[in-house]
Amino acid sequence: MRSKAWLSICLCILCLTGAAGAEVAFSGVVAARESAAVTSPIGGSVETVLVRAGDWVEAGETVARVAVTGVYAPTDGAVRGLAAEAGDSAGETVLSIAPLSKYTVNADISDAYDSAANKYVTVGETVYMECARDGSHVAVGRVVKAEGSKYTVEVTGGELYMEETVYIYRDEDHSSASRIGSGTVSRTAELAVGGTGRVAEIYVHEGETVERGQLLFTCVEAATVEDALCGGEVRSTASGVVASVAAQAGQRLEVGATVLTVYPREGFCVELTVEEADLGQIAVGDAVRLTFDLDAEGDLTCQGTVTEISYLSESTDAGAAYTAYVEFDVPEAVRLGMTVTATVAGDE
Repeated sequence: MRSKAWLSICLCILCLTGAAGAEVAFSGVVAARESAAVTSPIGGSVETVLVRAGDWVEAGETVARVAVTGVYAPTDGAVRGLAAEAGDSAGETVLSIAPLSKYTVNADISDAYDSAANKYVTVGETVYMECARDGSHVAVGRVVKAEGSKYTVEVTGGELYMEETVYIYRDEDHSSASRIGSGTVSRTAELAVGGTGRVAEIYVHEGETVERGQLLFTCVEAATVEDALCGGEVRSTASGVVASVAAQAGQRLEVGATVLTVYPREGFCVELTVEEADLGQIAVGDAVRLTFDLDAEGDLTCQGTVTEISYLSESTDAGAAYTAYVEFDVPEAVRLGMTVTATVAGDE
């Protein structure tokens, strides 16, 4: 009788020891517990967005491009007095252009031949000039500005003297019927060329001869020198999975606006589903073995630690369930949404 009782006790101890040492498995998925917003350090119109939701991006990678503003030469001439460099505030004068034409005639139509056609001067038309004193000095030019009864002629050839008065004609023969006015010769002033925002890049150098319409420099809206030097590129400030994209081509982007949202790899975790009856089998601080089903040939396995178990339940077919969160060093092959089996070793 005593031997049977002792045998029963031994069997109970063995059963209890085996149950306590058994491993418990939970199913779960890879999820993101945090996100990072990538904002634009520059403003302007979005030219292109280079990523989409689900893409992987690295910190420093270009994710969008914003249009920079080109500033062009207003006339043929030579670059004078570069007053700024890339990254500087643009302001009213980034550089000056000394026009190739040394002389300008400030004219009006008061001495024009009395005809309707001669009372209307068009920008861009070629005109001919002779000095009013004796006609010994002649020149050719182009109307570069016209406003009301006044207009400005840029002298492109010939010989005139400073401050002398000239008659201006449409006819190369200086016929009276083609006279469209008179003016005074003056030295052509250098033209200040500026922009808005910060200078992104300068394409000319001191003394360089440029043509009308040639690109001189570009500007961009930027808060700092470093941002301006990006040349319109918006670069990611985080590595991870693109969660969503907020910008699109053609959209106006303000400085500091969100371009996209990223799930950083270091914010990945495993979310486990724990049935109410199994809450006693897992606890914060437990070490778990994570197994990822990547393919039919083999499983990827790594270690993790339970960092939190939710106090709020969700209803399932089996009853109430809770979420346990596991932190782990994320292997390169792991992606969001992957299914995971987490194994918790029982107590010895």
